[in-house]
Amino acid sequence: TIQYYEGATSTPEYIFATYKDVPLSRLNERGQGTFVHVFDWEGNFIYNIEVSENIDNIAYDARTGHLYCHEKTEDRIVRYDMSGILD
Repeated sequence: TIQYYEGATSTPEYIFATYKDVPLSRLNERGQGTFVHVFDWEGNFIYNIEVSENIDNIAYDARTGHLYCHEKTEDRIVRYDMSGILD
């Protein structure tokens, strides 16, 4: 079985989703990077952002332009500045 999308969040403009495409048996391994897919509300694929961290749950702060994510292997929060991408 393959894990595809694992977490999602949205704003009035965008939908963000974490994408894996790995077998469930490897889902929690170190070194499993993640893709963050960004869509508009019409379903158009806008961005594919690759990060090295193994993230799942995400939240977006539209005021600051930061995407906050749970990094699974070390159980910590990471933050990405999306303001330069989504402007």
